[in-house]
Amino acid sequence: MAKKIFISYRHGDADNEAGRLFDRAVLYAGENNVFWDGEIGPGEDFTTAIAEAAGGPTIILAVVGPGWASAKNMDRLVKDADDWVRRELEAGLHSVTSQLVPVLVKAAEWPPEQGLPTSLKPLVARKAWPISGQQFNRDVDYMLKSLKVPRRRRWWLWAAAAMTVIVFSALLFFAQEWIGGDVTTTISAEETTTTQGTPTTAAQTSEVLVPNLAIAADAESVLESLGLEYREQLAYSDDIPAGDVVSQSPQAGAMVVPGQTVEVVRSEGPQPVPVPGLIGLDSADLPDALGDDLELRIREEETTSSQPGLSFRQSPNAGEMLPKGSTVTVFVALGPFCDGVRADLLVFDSTQVDGSGADDVIVSVSDEPVEIRAGDGSDRVCLNDMGGRVFGERGDDRIFGGAGKDFIWGGDGDDFIDGGPGDDALQGEDQQVGTSIGDDEIRGGTGDDIVFGGRGNDTLDGGPGADLILGGDDDDLIVDSDWDPNVTGHLIDAGDGFDHCPGLGNVFGPQSNCETWNTS
Repeated sequence: MAKKIFISYRHGDADNEAGRLFDRAVLYAGENNVFWDGEIGPGEDFTTAIAEAAGGPTIILAVVGPGWASAKNMDRLVKDADDWVRRELEAGLHSVTSQLVPVLVKAAEWPPEQGLPTSLKPLVARKAWPISGQQFNRDVDYMLKSLKVPRRRRWWLWAAAAMTVIVFSALLFFAQEWIGGDVTTTISAEETTTTQGTPTTAAQTSEVLVPNLAIAADAESVLESLGLEYREQLAYSDDIPAGDVVSQSPQAGAMVVPGQTVEVVRSEGPQPVPVPGLIGLDSADLPDALGDDLELRIREEETTSSQPGLSFRQSPNAGEMLPKGSTVTVFVALGPFCDGVRADLLVFDSTQVDGSGADDVIVSVSDEPVEIRAGDGSDRVCLNDMGGRVFGERGDDRIFGGAGKDFIWGGDGDDFIDGGPGDDALQGEDQQVGTSIGDDEIRGGTGDDIVFGGRGNDTLDGGPGADLILGGDDDDLIVDSDWDPNVTGHLIDAGDGFDHCPGLGNVFGPQSNCETWNTS
């Protein structure tokens, strides 16, 4: 049983292109073998008509235009299980008798996987077929032929061919009468025999004119009507559109005897080129890696599976064959945000990671504790909940801990450190560098934290939890946002310098060093 063609599209997205596709498919396969909702007549049940058309062996051509993946349409796909486009696509993906082919029109892009409902995520793995506006008919015919859709037989071509034979024979007859001779090419019985030695009469050897098959809509039918055999070969051509005749032998206009075979070479279009592997490359290197035969489209997408700036997915996949000029979409990783800035370096495991020396934005996505040395530059570092050790080293760094147990050293520079939830050890300066100094702001966050300001005029806040806060040298502002004089476990030492300790008790150090002194 031949498969029918079902055209699925989103109203308001690519209506004109869906209509053109229907018209061309009807011309190719026949009206009874193609369906779209424009055929549903007044008063017909829309649900029943589509369900019947999509049932049985079907090729579902899913037309995707620029608006197909808009926020509004994607929201309908995800939230409305009865959305007709969703139901049509699900029928093509999950039916054993149907074949789903995404058709991209108007330079549309294939939607990302994360925006699709679970039932439609397999769409991403389907090869999409681009249809250009300039070569619409050629591209559609080539697609249908590649899908092995039978081309319909056209009775009117048979009739036209038969009429050609009649008219040609009549012209020969009148020419013979007018000239007074026989213009029909014949071979006498004395001169010609078959391979078995049986004489061949002149009536059996009347020749026919070979037509120009380059302009014939159905070359096989035309030749059959003339009593000639048809044989087709396919060949790639950069100049002849796919489906058109490249050459024929014998040539058009030649006279041949019935039963002779006419060889037709038909174009498959430009020779397909293999898609190279483009995963793991820097975005700047992608054009050279793809080459000149294919078009490149780059899409940026946030992910924690690849380093920012590197490609992590492509469509079509490496090794697939595409016509020249086809588009390959490559997805380039965007890092997650850290302190409002996208990361340029991800930490995947516990191996020590060193910054570049510039202003780095480093984010840990490891499933185990990490060690990060940010290096020179004013860096941003964000730990996840697995915890780890961070050395800000030199520069004005901003370091954020997660819910795990973090050990953070700001190092030289005016640093901002936020330990986040968890029992953290936070230090404004690195004890290993004796000359390090900076005016730091350190927040312990929730948990039992150890906060040490070190040298510099620091702002220290232990946050909720039983904290140990050490002001260090110089003039510090010490605030414990969870201070309760009736709760034990807090220990604060303002250290040297003229310190400001609003509302805090049990502060060690010279009394004159704290502007607000509370001995309760």
